[in-house]
Amino acid sequence: MPSDQPSSNPSDQPSVEPSGLPSDTPTRTPSSEPSITPTNNPTASIKPSASPTGNPIGITDAPTKAPTTKAPTMAPVSACVDDPAFTFTTPNTIKTKDCAYITKNDSKLQQRQENVCGVVENGKKVKEECCAACTTQLQ
Repeated sequence: MPSDQPSSNPSDQPSVEPSGLPSDTPTRTPSSEPSITPTNNPTASIKPSASPTGNPIGITDAPTKAPTTKAPTMAPVSACVDDPAFTFTTPNTIKTKDCAYITKNDSKLQQRQENVCGVVENGKKVKEECCAACTTQLQ
């Protein structure tokens, strides 16, 4: 049975049974067997540290009044391509055409862009569905 106070003359032989109390200092070598399953009722700390932890290691920056990152970038841009399945009705001839119609004839490119790229067909804007054709410029 453990005593209430430490002995001034400890024995050379270890106790037959553990004391049931944790020691104040850790052992120098790990035990040869793993610990038992963790408890659902952990014990409180035996004693807090004698002093608070030290200052951070190294130099830390003082807080800033404004963000230090660069300005946000623009939203991602989707590729400007023509939808090959999209068709629209031309305002002047009332004919169904696809995006390729806009760029098919270099001499009529600018006129067709002006006439059809602003058209909305079935809730879709021609200039969005035919992005490449509506932004093509003659060289």
